[in-house]
Formats: sequence, structure tokens, C-alpha cells
Amino acid sequence: MKIIFSASTFLLLAPVVVAAATTIDNSSSSRSSALLLRGGDAHTAAAAAIPRTHKSSTTILWETSKQHQPREIVEDVELQRRLQQRELKPTQKIVGGEEAEAWEYPYYVDMSWCGGMLIAPQVVMTAAHCGDFTGQTVVVGEYDKTDDSSGQQRVCTKHIIDPKYDDYSTNYDFALCYLGEPIDITSDPARVTLKLNQDATVPADGEELQVTGFGDLASGSETYPTTLREALVPYLTNAKCNDYSSYSGQITDAMMCAGFDEGGIDSCQGDSGGPIISRTDLGDGKYEDILVGVVSWGYGCALAETPGVYARVSSNIPWIQEVVCNEWDLSASSEFCSGYTPPAPTSAPVFICDNEEVIKIDLTTDSWPEETSIMLYEKDGNSSPLFEMPQYSAQNTANQHKVCLQKDTCYTFEVSDTANDGLCAEATGENCGSFSLTLNDEVIFNGDPNFGSSATHNFCTGNGTPADCAELQATYGVVLKKTTGNQCIWMSLDENGADCQICAEESSCEDESGKHWIHLKSNGTKLRPKKCAWVGKSPNGRCKKNLEDMIRTVADVCPETCGTCEKNRGKTNPDEAGKHWIHLKSDGSKLRKRTCAQVAENPNALCKKKLKDMIRTVADICPETCGK
Repeated sequence: MKIIFSASTFLLLAPVVVAAATTIDNSSSSRSSALLLRGGDAHTAAAAAIPRTHKSSTTILWETSKQHQPREIVEDVELQRRLQQRELKPTQKIVGGEEAEAWEYPYYVDMSWCGGMLIAPQVVMTAAHCGDFTGQTVVVGEYDKTDDSSGQQRVCTKHIIDPKYDDYSTNYDFALCYLGEPIDITSDPARVTLKLNQDATVPADGEELQVTGFGDLASGSETYPTTLREALVPYLTNAKCNDYSSYSGQITDAMMCAGFDEGGIDSCQGDSGGPIISRTDLGDGKYEDILVGVVSWGYGCALAETPGVYARVSSNIPWIQEVVCNEWDLSASSEFCSGYTPPAPTSAPVFICDNEEVIKIDLTTDSWPEETSIMLYEKDGNSSPLFEMPQYSAQNTANQHKVCLQKDTCYTFEVSDTANDGLCAEATGENCGSFSLTLNDEVIFNGDPNFGSSATHNFCTGNGTPADCAELQATYGVVLKKTTGNQCIWMSLDENGADCQICAEESSCEDESGKHWIHLKSNGTKLRPKKCAWVGKSPNGRCKKNLEDMIRTVADVCPETCGTCEKNRGKTNPDEAGKHWIHLKSDGSKLRKRTCAQVAENPNALCKKKLKDMIRTVADICPETCGK
């Protein structure tokens, strides 16, 4: 199977998840370079069932949905031009290889649209991007597709993809297939043996490697051989491979490259999952093959400065051993299980905070987890986060983090998204993840996943008072209390129990200095720092705005400019002009704009309602109408 990146469109292609179709003209003498996941043998009927496969018999390329869109690696125009102008030689073979001998690769496995290799009598290794082979018949030792006696057939009864596999970057492109019955390929036991490479220093720079498969004989030619082919290609260090402008940093430690600078010889579409090996001649016609990689992806096939990319076997030995030797219990028949010790069973860890409180952060990612990060830090402005997750890796996955917190201390939680669409995969707010905070087993915050670039929440443990509450208390001398989540609300100060929005002792009538963050939209989504002088230019509209803390209005900060001081009030407080959002249901779920004149039509009921800011009642806005 092969991912194809057209240098001009960069679409990840598949025959199943269809969003759009484009027919490519093959008559041109030069073809645009393409990044291919190197599977997708188009002449098998099974290929139609596997996602992300290039069905090349009609040369139709299928674009997948957004979560399968690959990165746009080629960005500058000059590089696109050079990629588009590379020509393919019509005589290129595996590409540029030759027919293998019938005895050379007894472990090779034909998996119809991909390749694989027998690494144990009941285990086949292949590439994760090839898809799920559960229930599929594979042919071990296949050499000649026209010969029914070539190879031995088995059914893949279990199929496991490496959980670290990333469909976006094709990192950790490994999968294992469990055969229903073991298979014996040792009728000529001393001829060829295959071992897994467990040495990170192998292969050496420039070392000659052999790659095998039934893939396309030229990029996009749809000429598939019936006999197994092989090619010799030199190993390239990751540093050198990442230097090529085509790959520029995409090659990870779980990948490796092999190919010539000038191109001409390479694996190609249909070779995915197959082996690339280092062969040692032991003499007397005996060979030892070391499996160093699994055919994975690459830009085009056999192009200059775009070598083939392979999954590096030595990077993933622990996972292979865990599945084969432990989970499938095949240690007795698997050479690479020698010396493997399964992990001791452990009980679930108990999270204990010594004389502290516990915050649980639950976050479920969307389809783009690498965009999401979280931080938890003390509210006092300490620049060092108490806890930080700079990036997630698994799509649509629930994550939980537990952190010990000091008692009677206030904290700020922040979640950010680099794409400015929150925990939602689409701008419409659909296909969203979620996040919440639980303090000492009490949920204190359920966040809106469609938060844009970031969202924050302040909370305190024990008897801690949020900084904004403390500031208000110090400024106004009013008594404050905390609700669930430690949000500040006003309490009554006078003996009659009246709401105490402006009842601080000897309240100052002077405007506060400096700039203050003001919500310039009614839903609080737009902020701007402004001074009272700016408020005075349009007091009728601006004095009603809320500050960022959502507790005080602009009139509270600029009482002189807005005329809200006690000395500026008459004996009877006048009604405020304009319409105000009123909660018409006790749970605050229904809002409607009302003027004081409309309140006067039913004052007994409406005067008791809260405003949208959940601080002032309707009686605070319409004191004359409500007789307050």
C-alpha cells in the first residue's frame, strides 16, 4: 500500500473513504512526484476493502476525510517545481531490481495488496498502514503467483497494530498477524534463516541492503510482476535522509532510509509491509538474513534524493516481544524471545497525597491531539507550571491526570489549542472532545470544548480565596463568599439583607486608574484594555459593560464617569435605560431582553429575576419600578 502526495495537491489517497475523485492523465512524459504508502496491489480484489490504498488500474485517486489528510510537506514553489519535473525511466524495475531466486526468501509472505515476512512459525510481521488482515488468507513463501503450488496458505486469525502507530506521520508502521496454524519453512533448514535486528547501530552507513516484493515496476505504471523481485540499495543515516529537501525532518527514530542519491532503484507501490534485510553469506550456500526494516513509504519511487522509507525493526523489539512472547505465548517457537522476561503483574497504583488535596484533570482529545496542551499553576503568578502536558498524541482518547495540591491555595487551569478550534475537529463545533476538573471527588468545572485558542479556570482548595475575590474584598470592603468552583458572588452587608452591589462603607466616587480588561461583546468573547477616559466618550453604552472578572461592571471601576456614586444618586434611584438580558427561568437557561417599562407590567414576578451576569437582580436595574 502507498500514500500518494501529489506535489501540487498533497491528498492522502484511499478507495474506501471517498470525498472526491480525480482522474489523472498518464499521457504526459513527466509525472509529478508522489509520496506513496508502498502497498496497494491493484490486481487483487481484496485491495478494494483496505483504506488508504491507491487503486492504480484506472489511476483514480481518492481523497480521504480531514483526519486522514497528510501534512503538506512541500511548501516552497521551487521545491514543488523540481519534484514535478523529475522523469521516470520506463525500464525501472521492484523499481530497478531483478527477479529473485526461488529459494532466496522462504520467509516472504504475499498478503495480496501488501507484503510481509514470517518472523516465527505462527507470526507474520507487516506494515500497520496496510490495514487489518483478520480472516484474510496469506501465502508464506510465495515466489510465483502463476504457480498454485508456490508457497503455503494460512489464515490470519488475529491482527495487532502497534498502538504507537500514527496514521498522520506513519510513525511506528508495524503490525503482527497470528496464523491459525504454524508453518514449517525449514525443509532446507540451513539455506536461509531470518533474524530480527535488535542492534540500534545496525545497519552501518552505506551498508548494502536487499528489499523484496511484488510491487509496481515503475512509479504509477501499474505493472505488477508475477514473480518475486529483489533490489540492492544502500542504507542512509537518518541525519542524511532528513537533509533531503523532500523529507526535511520527517524521518523519526522509528524509521530508516535506503536508496541512491541519484534514484533509479527503490521499493514501490505494492511492496509495503515487505522486508528489507542485511544478508550475510555463511558459506556452503548458507545465508543469514537480518530483518532491519519494513517497507513503509516514500516520495514517488526511485526518484533522486527521495529514498525509500522503512519502519526500523530495532526501534520496536520490546513491543514485538511483548505481543509474541507474552500475549500470544509463543516463546518456545520464537528465537527472539530468548532472554525475554515478561513484566511482573502489578496492581493498579494508588494515588495518595500526603495531607494535601487531589485535582483530577480529565481530557478527551479530538482528531488532532498534537494541537492540545494543558497547564496547571498557582494563581499567585508563579511562572513555573505545577503540572504541564505540552502535547497529546492519541486521537479521540480519554486521558486523566492527578495532581497533589496544597490546602488553602488558589490555582489556575489552562487548556490551549494551536489551531484555535478548541477540542473540536471541525469549525462547526462537531466531533469534539471534552475536559473537566474534579477536586476531592467533586466536579468543579465542565469546560466547553469549543473554546477557540484557550480557556482558563480559577479554583481554590480548602478556605483559599481566589485572587480576584481577595482584590475585590480589599478594594470595596464587602464580604464575599464562594460557590461551587470557588466563584465569587456578593453577600448582603446591610441589616435588611439587600443585595450589596454598591454598599461598601464610604464607597469612593473616584475612577480607578490604569487600564482594565473589558468584555466588549455580550457573550464575553472579546476583550480589550481600556481606561475610564475611554468610557467617558460613550458612557451610555460602555458603563454597562462587564470587566473580565465578570463580577464588576465598568460602572464599578469608573463610578465618577458613569455617575454611579452615592452622592450622584437622587433620593429615588432612577431606572436604567435600555434593554437588559433577564433570566426568565430559575436555572438561568432562558434569557430575554426586557426594559424597565416591561418589568413594570409584572413587577411582583420580574423584579425578583437575576440579570445575565448573575450578580445584580432586575430590581438593581429598575429600582424605581421595583420600589427599591
